Amino acid sequence: MSNKNHHHTNHVSVVITVKNEAQSIRGTLKSLLSQTYKPGEILVVDGGSTDKTSQIISEFKGKGVKYYSKTGNRSVGRNEGIKRARNNIIAITDSGCIANKDWVKKISEPIRGGDCDVVAGYYRVNHKATVFQRCLATYTLVMNNNLLNDNFLPASRSMALTRKILNDCGGFPEEFSYNEDYVLARRLKSMRARRIRFAKEAVVEWEPRKEVLEAFWMFLKFAFGDAQAGTTRNTLPLLFIRAILFIILFLLALFVSNRLWVIIALLSCLYLVWAVNKNYKYVGVISATMWLPLLQLISDIAVLIGSFTGYLFRLQISSVHHKPDR
Repeated sequence: MSNKNHHHTNHVSVVITVKNEAQSIRGTLKSLLSQTYKPGEILVVDGGSTDKTSQIISEFKGKGVKYYSKTGNRSVGRNEGIKRARNNIIAITDSGCIANKDWVKKISEPIRGGDCDVVAGYYRVNHKATVFQRCLATYTLVMNNNLLNDNFLPASRSMALTRKILNDCGGFPEEFSYNEDYVLARRLKSMRARRIRFAKEAVVEWEPRKEVLEAFWMFLKFAFGDAQAGTTRNTLPLLFIRAILFIILFLLALFVSNRLWVIIALLSCLYLVWAVNKNYKYVGVISATMWLPLLQLISDIAVLIGSFTGYLFRLQISSVHHKPDR
C-alpha cells in the first residue's frame, strides 16, 4: 500500500448490526463511506432480516462493506462482527444513524493517540426529525447542556473500543437484548482500566421512533433491560413513590372524600406543566406542548411496567439458579 493511500485509510473496523433496516441502512452506509478518514472496513451483521435489507447492502459490495448473517440479538451480532474484524480498533454505530463526515477520525483519535481504550462519541437527533421525534429525543438523549465529560458513558450509536478491552470484559453481554450497551459501559467503567474518553465532536445523527406506540415499547424494553441487569436509574425510586402516592390519593377520592378530586386535578395540571417546562427549551415549537406531557406520561407508565416485570424476571432467574439439587 502506498503512503498516499495509507493516509486515507485507517486501521478502524466499523461494526453495525441490522434486522429489517431496509428504510435506514443505505443512509448509514453512505455516511460511513463519505468519511474524511476512511474506515478500513465496514462489517454489517444481519440478525435475520425478512425485508430488503440484504439487497440494499449488496449495492455497496466492493466498497469496503462486508455482509454477514448471524441469528441472535444485537449483542450476538456485534460480537460476531468484532470477531470477524481485522483491525484492533472497533468503532460501533447503529443502522439509522448518520455519521458526521469526521466521525471515524474523531471517534478513533484518542485510541490511536494511545490516550485511552474506550471512546464515547456524541449523538443528537436527526436534523430532519419531526416535532414528535424532537420531543421524544429529550427523553432518550443526553441534551447538550447536560453533558458531563467524566460521566458520559459510551452508547452503541457512537462508540469505539480496542479489541483488547472488549476481550477483557467479555464482549457485549449476549444475555441482554434491550440495553446491552449500557450494561457493557457500566462494566467497562467498573474495570477501572484506562479511562473512558468522551469525544464530543464524534457525532452521529440519530432518528428517534416515529409513533407513540413505538416510543412506549422502547421505554418499556429499556426499563425491562435495566431491571434485568439489576441497574437502578436515579429517577426510578422517585417515580415509584409518585405512582404509589397517586394511587393512594385516587382510592381515597373514590371511596372517602370527593373533595380530593380537586387536589388530583391540581396535581395533574402541575405534572403536565412540569413536563412541558423541563424540555420545551430543547424543541421551541408550540405543538411540543401537546407531545411533551403525553411522552412524559407514557414513559412513566412504560418504565413502571418494564421495571416491575424486569425485576420479577430477574428474581425468577435468580431463584432457578439458586434452587438446590435434589
